[in-house]
Amino acid sequence: MPGVAAELRDRLAADGPAVPVVDPTGAAVTWLESCVRLGVTPSRTTYMPPPAKTRSV
Repeated sequence: MPGVAAELRDRLAADGPAVPVVDPTGAAVTWLESCVRLGVTPSRTTYMPPPAKTRSV
């Protein structure tokens, strides 16, 4: 998706006032970096545990 934000910003500016557009790839990468720096992890209760497996010996 490189260049999508710039293209969208240019098209919007051509039709009227300048509109700020956030690059989705850059925003996602920055959000992930922030989570790593803060030590944020997903909750263990977010996902269902896998079903129990029958084990044969």
